[in-house]
Amino acid sequence: MKDNVLYLRGMFPIGNISESAVRDAAYLLELDADGFSAIIASLENFNGFVDKSELCRLFSMIIDADKASKIARFIDVYHERLRNTGMPIESFLGLITKWLSSEDPDGKIVPKADLATFSKRVTQALFSYPGYLRQAKAEDLSGKVGNEFQSFELICDIRPVFDQARKTIEGMLPLTWLKLVVKQVDGLPISTEAVLTEQDLDSMTDTLEKAKQKFVELKRAIRDDFLKAMPNTKLTMSNELTADSE
Repeated sequence: MKDNVLYLRGMFPIGNISESAVRDAAYLLELDADGFSAIIASLENFNGFVDKSELCRLFSMIIDADKASKIARFIDVYHERLRNTGMPIESFLGLITKWLSSEDPDGKIVPKADLATFSKRVTQALFSYPGYLRQAKAEDLSGKVGNEFQSFELICDIRPVFDQARKTIEGMLPLTWLKLVVKQVDGLPISTEAVLTEQDLDSMTDTLEKAKQKFVELKRAIRDDFLKAMPNTKLTMSNELTADSE
């Protein structure tokens, strides 16, 4: 029996604040005034698309690589959540303050004397800088181009050919069919199946290889011929990039 699945539509809340998120944000306090100002200036003046890898690259030019990674992770995760939920930064800071009051009463993660500075720096870090907005537009576009692919499965089987009396197997046929699942605009999945011939399989293999070659050339043309930036989104992320981010 298949499991029942419940799909909920609509916007989810930002969720609970985690200790790891607060610890990442607390690295903002370890920066001196000049270091923090340089971080903010890099965000204000950046003309490209800002995702997590780009944040790490920018910040690593200014501060220690480990701190840069932690701060970039916090900004990347919570800027996206604030954007998607529409939560004001003031409400988000209220959640962090509430968490600190109950989970860090002694001020070991964020000293109480630094709470005002912490709030100010978090606010500045999560401001809607142009690079964030460009990245958001690119990600929004990548989610609107057709139905989102979720999974596919090639199922191979053998089917018997019976005699007229349905008592004797006179032969057997190999059979392959494709099951494709995509996510519709309403967020619900839909699947379709198609039987494939051996010629279909050969044609699909050839078509996929050609599509990969075209995609590589299109990415080159964007950079070299059109001299345009190419944001990292799910449409352009390779297996290597996906593995590095995990």
